[in-house]
Amino acid sequence: MAIRRNKVGPKEDFVKKALDLLQVRRYIRTDSTRANGSSAGSTASNGEAASDSVNGEVLLQTIDLMLDERREMIGRSERMQKEFAVFRQANLETSAKLEKKIEEISLLRLVTDATGRVLLSLDPFKLILEKVITIVNADSGSMMLANPETGRLELHTATEEKPGGPGDPLSGILMAIANRVAASGKPFFIDDAQTDPFFSLLHENVNGVGALALFPLVVEGATVGVLTTASAHPGQFGLETERIMHIIAGQIAVAVQNARLYGEVRKTKEYLENLVERAGDAIFTLDLDHTIVSWNKGAELIFKRDKQEALGSSMYFFVSEDDAVALREKVRGVIDSEDILTVEIDAKKGDGRTTQVALTFSPIRGADGKVIGVSGIGKDISERKGVEEELRRLNEAKTNFVSTVSHELRTPLTSIKSFTEVLLHDMTSLSEDTVKRYLTIINEECDHLTGLISSLLDLQKLSAGKLDVRLEPLLFEDVIRQAVDLFENVALQDGIELSMDSLVPGHMTRVLGDRKRLMQILSNLLSNALKYTEPRGYVRVSLAREDLGVRLSVSDNGIGIPAGERDKIFENFYRVDNAVTRSKGGTGLGLAITKELVMLHGGQIWVDSREGKGCCFNIVIPAADAEGERRKEKDEMED
Repeated sequence: MAIRRNKVGPKEDFVKKALDLLQVRRYIRTDSTRANGSSAGSTASNGEAASDSVNGEVLLQTIDLMLDERREMIGRSERMQKEFAVFRQANLETSAKLEKKIEEISLLRLVTDATGRVLLSLDPFKLILEKVITIVNADSGSMMLANPETGRLELHTATEEKPGGPGDPLSGILMAIANRVAASGKPFFIDDAQTDPFFSLLHENVNGVGALALFPLVVEGATVGVLTTASAHPGQFGLETERIMHIIAGQIAVAVQNARLYGEVRKTKEYLENLVERAGDAIFTLDLDHTIVSWNKGAELIFKRDKQEALGSSMYFFVSEDDAVALREKVRGVIDSEDILTVEIDAKKGDGRTTQVALTFSPIRGADGKVIGVSGIGKDISERKGVEEELRRLNEAKTNFVSTVSHELRTPLTSIKSFTEVLLHDMTSLSEDTVKRYLTIINEECDHLTGLISSLLDLQKLSAGKLDVRLEPLLFEDVIRQAVDLFENVALQDGIELSMDSLVPGHMTRVLGDRKRLMQILSNLLSNALKYTEPRGYVRVSLAREDLGVRLSVSDNGIGIPAGERDKIFENFYRVDNAVTRSKGGTGLGLAITKELVMLHGGQIWVDSREGKGCCFNIVIPAADAEGERRKEKDEMED
């Protein structure tokens, strides 16, 4: 069976050997004393005893030297052990301080990186708070930031532990203290919340809270927030805590300020991006190679090309070939001269159609002031161009109208004045028939003037919406026959056949209409047909019954209307421009007034025509029978 032995260290071995030597020394001295005290023995024996005594003394001196050396070694060993213990303690303290410094540097680095975290849309302040709590040996804490708009402190982040966190009964009192700290700009310490007079009335609510410390976060003289820390141990936050927080509080405040500034910049950027994206105009940017690098919704709508198709493409793929070369040179000029340029182009849409677009180009400068690209704003001007063309045409028509009306007024007035002067000077010498013929001409010209003035007044009332019609049941056939009778003599004089054909019984032509205005409609249509029909031609008037009412058709075999002019003949002042119409005269108001009067009756009007073959004007007036009245009521309800 193995025996277990205790290991003996160097120091214990030395002491054991020293004790053994001391025991030997005592034995030698005792034996020597015995030898010297003996009075008997021979000389030889005495000599040997003397020799042994000398040897014993030498041995004792040697042992004393050895003991002294051993004692010195023991002393040196103990001193070394004490020095090592002191060094070890100092090393531990230095390591702790170094770790504390590393924590401080780590926190400062974390605060420095806070702006970067903000740029990545991360909230760094909770991590900063946790790091501060670790460094100052706190148990919990919170960070309150000032609202930029109201200036009041608001809880931004807090640890889950109390105090100051959500639901903590002390949050109110801490907020009050934080406001005082923010106002003063100085830190605030409570060494023992249990005994502090300020908290004595809240003793039941401060269990577990020993020390509190609040630090203002100040940047450029303004307090942007307050950081609070709490510990369960009284006196936890001393001068070291104040020193550490003095170093890092300013950095935290800068991080808060940078976060706010970045938030404002990002908010402004998002607002501007949203504004650009939702703008009705096309907004895009080009790089120095004229390649599209941005493309908003407005550009997608105007050019009918989505962003995916546009990005990376050349701008000149989206314009007509005629405009591409010139536009490239102009954009290059914007880059070189840094001027702003506005051009109008024909853009090719993604759906194959073209549209007119006004483009404004301006240079984009980088941080160094050099041009790095071009911004473009495009506006669809096709509608504006159409309006401008329409205004130009109307202005031209108005000019022609003024000229025509002047002519239409001057001609009858000249005739009236001439015949009136003849009658005034030579009436006695003129025959009765001649006088009667002159007076008839004067009367006809007066009627012409009256009709022209009436047309102008009607146009003004229609434009103002003040022309009323009095609808009542009447036989449309009777009105038509009356109008045909009135124009029969005119047709005979011009050698034109005027006829009327009713395809339905008279009682089935009952409509809701204003007799006077219906007569005006018929007069305009008949006079227009007779005016542009050559001698030996014909003008036919027909009536028919349809589901929507009674249809009147006035057809002729006159000069007709060009296909491109049909949609324009019902416009104010418009007259087909050809040699025949110029020779016939007219104001261009008759058909425009006719259309408005038909619409006031709730009817419809259209024209079928072939140039050189004549035309047929058709109108439908709602019927006045029971079915027609029910249909009228239904239409009114739908309106």
